[in-house]
Amino acid sequence: MLCLSPDHPLKTTTILSQLEQAGCVANVLSVIEDTDFDSLIQSEEIAAVAYSGSAELALSLARQLAARNGQLAQLVVETDLDNLPVIGSTSYCLRFITERTRTINITAVGGNATLLELGCGEND
Repeated sequence: MLCLSPDHPLKTTTILSQLEQAGCVANVLSVIEDTDFDSLIQSEEIAAVAYSGSAELALSLARQLAARNGQLAQLVVETDLDNLPVIGSTSYCLRFITERTRTINITAVGGNATLLELGCGEND
Protein backbone atom coordinates (compact mmCIF):
# COMPACT_ATOMS: atom_id res chain seq x y z
CA MET A 1 0.00 0.00 0.00
CA LEU A 2 1.30 3.41 -0.88
CA CYS A 3 0.41 6.47 1.17
CA LEU A 4 1.88 9.88 0.41
CA SER A 5 1.50 13.06 2.40
CA PRO A 6 -0.56 15.72 0.59
CA ASP A 7 2.51 17.93 0.16
CA HIS A 8 4.67 15.19 -1.40
CA PRO A 9 6.33 16.46 -4.62
CA LEU A 10 5.58 13.26 -6.58
CA LYS A 11 2.15 11.95 -7.44
CA THR A 12 1.20 8.35 -6.69
CA THR A 13 0.74 7.61 -10.40
CA THR A 14 4.37 8.63 -11.02
CA ILE A 15 5.66 6.36 -8.26
CA LEU A 16 3.50 3.44 -9.39
CA SER A 17 4.76 3.87 -12.96
CA GLN A 18 8.39 3.91 -11.78
CA LEU A 19 7.86 0.78 -9.69
CA GLU A 20 6.37 -1.06 -12.67
CA GLN A 21 9.34 -0.01 -14.83
CA ALA A 22 11.66 -1.36 -12.10
CA GLY A 23 10.00 -4.77 -12.31
CA CYS A 24 7.18 -4.67 -9.77
CA VAL A 25 4.08 -6.48 -10.91
CA ALA A 26 1.26 -4.14 -11.92
CA ASN A 27 -1.66 -3.85 -9.50
CA VAL A 28 0.31 -5.19 -6.53
CA LEU A 29 0.32 -1.81 -4.80
CA SER A 30 -2.80 -0.09 -3.55
CA VAL A 31 -2.96 3.65 -2.99
CA ILE A 32 -4.51 4.82 0.27
CA GLU A 33 -5.30 8.30 1.48
CA ASP A 34 -3.22 9.77 4.29
CA THR A 35 -6.40 10.11 6.36
CA ASP A 36 -6.70 6.29 6.37
CA PHE A 37 -3.10 5.62 7.39
CA ASP A 38 -3.46 5.72 11.19
CA SER A 39 -6.38 3.31 11.24
CA LEU A 40 -4.62 1.00 8.79
CA ILE A 41 -1.45 0.60 10.85
CA GLN A 42 -3.57 -0.25 13.88
CA SER A 43 -4.83 -3.32 12.03
CA GLU A 44 -3.34 -6.58 13.31
CA GLU A 45 -3.12 -7.86 9.73
CA ILE A 46 -0.36 -5.35 8.95
CA ALA A 47 2.94 -7.16 9.57
CA ALA A 48 5.39 -4.64 8.09
CA VAL A 49 5.53 -0.92 7.40
CA ALA A 50 8.09 0.88 5.25
CA TYR A 51 8.45 4.59 5.93
CA SER A 52 10.63 7.25 4.36
CA GLY A 53 10.73 10.72 5.85
CA SER A 54 11.82 12.52 8.98
CA ALA A 55 13.29 10.76 12.00
CA GLU A 56 10.71 12.44 14.26
CA LEU A 57 7.77 10.97 12.35
CA ALA A 58 9.53 7.61 12.16
CA LEU A 59 9.81 7.57 15.94
CA SER A 60 6.13 8.46 16.27
CA LEU A 61 5.22 5.65 13.87
CA ALA A 62 7.38 3.18 15.81
CA ARG A 63 5.57 4.12 19.01
CA GLN A 64 2.17 3.66 17.35
CA LEU A 65 3.16 0.20 16.11
CA ALA A 66 4.57 -0.78 19.50
CA ALA A 67 1.41 0.29 21.31
CA ARG A 68 -1.00 -1.74 19.21
CA ASN A 69 -2.42 -5.10 20.27
CA GLY A 70 -1.63 -8.36 18.53
CA GLN A 71 1.43 -9.36 16.56
CA LEU A 72 4.51 -7.21 16.34
CA ALA A 73 4.99 -5.26 13.12
CA GLN A 74 8.30 -4.77 11.37
CA LEU A 75 9.17 -1.10 10.75
CA VAL A 76 11.68 -0.30 8.02
CA VAL A 77 12.74 3.35 8.04
CA GLU A 78 14.62 5.49 5.53
CA THR A 79 15.51 8.97 6.81
CA ASP A 80 18.38 9.81 4.43
CA LEU A 81 16.29 10.89 1.45
CA ASP A 82 19.32 12.04 -0.55
CA ASN A 83 21.47 8.89 -0.46
CA LEU A 84 18.80 6.24 0.34
CA PRO A 85 21.19 3.79 2.06
CA VAL A 86 18.36 1.59 3.39
CA ILE A 87 16.10 1.44 0.34
CA GLY A 88 19.07 1.31 -2.01
CA SER A 89 20.78 -1.62 -0.30
CA THR A 90 20.81 -5.01 -1.99
CA SER A 91 19.42 -6.58 1.18
CA TYR A 92 16.43 -4.21 1.45
CA CYS A 93 13.81 -6.90 0.82
CA LEU A 94 15.28 -9.01 3.63
CA ARG A 95 14.16 -6.36 6.13
CA PHE A 96 10.57 -7.52 5.63
CA ILE A 97 11.19 -11.13 6.56
CA THR A 98 9.78 -12.17 9.90
CA GLU A 99 10.68 -15.22 11.87
CA ARG A 100 8.58 -17.59 13.89
CA THR A 101 9.83 -19.00 17.15
CA ARG A 102 8.93 -22.48 18.33
CA THR A 103 9.29 -23.20 22.00
CA ILE A 104 8.89 -26.38 23.93
CA ASN A 105 8.19 -26.46 27.63
CA ILE A 106 10.39 -29.22 29.03
CA THR A 107 9.34 -28.73 32.64
CA ALA A 108 6.85 -31.63 32.47
CA VAL A 109 9.65 -34.13 31.79
CA GLY A 110 11.93 -32.84 34.51
CA GLY A 111 13.87 -30.50 32.24
CA ASN A 112 15.25 -33.32 30.09
CA ALA A 113 14.80 -32.36 26.41
CA THR A 114 16.12 -35.77 25.31
CA LEU A 115 12.95 -37.41 26.62
CA LEU A 116 10.89 -35.14 24.38
CA GLU A 117 13.02 -36.01 21.35
CA LEU A 118 12.45 -39.72 21.92
CA GLY A 119 8.70 -39.33 21.61
CA CYS A 120 8.40 -36.52 19.06
CA GLY A 121 7.52 -38.81 16.14
CA GLU A 122 9.82 -37.09 13.64
CA ASN A 123 12.02 -39.31 11.51
CA ASP A 124 15.52 -38.32 10.43
